[in-house]
Amino acid sequence: MQEKLKKYPTDYIHLEDMAMKTAAQYFGEELLGYLGVKEKPVRVVPTEIIQLEARQLYQDFNFEMENGWWYHFEFESDEITEEDLMRFWEYEVATSRIYKVPVVTCVLCSAKVKRLKDEIT
Repeated sequence: MQEKLKKYPTDYIHLEDMAMKTAAQYFGEELLGYLGVKEKPVRVVPTEIIQLEARQLYQDFNFEMENGWWYHFEFESDEITEEDLMRFWEYEVATSRIYKVPVVTCVLCSAKVKRLKDEIT
């Protein structure tokens, strides 16, 4: 009767990922310094997110460009809020992930405001 040989994982990328996570857990501050991050960590925060959600995301307009990129346009008639920018960013990430394309988002705002919000802070 032939003995069954114990199989070892051959998914080396997964093993490397586990090794880096372990190193970050035990040597976080040193690892960040080695990677060129100057800020000091305060604490380790959760990394696993479980989010079960089904909803439709409605974008205003998308163009596929000659270079393969998608240009995503949003039209806003009122002041742009941080919540709007987060929503547009969510559209961009979801589109890029689903269709496997780079996406550029352009927001065209017709509101009369002194300074348009153009970044998430």
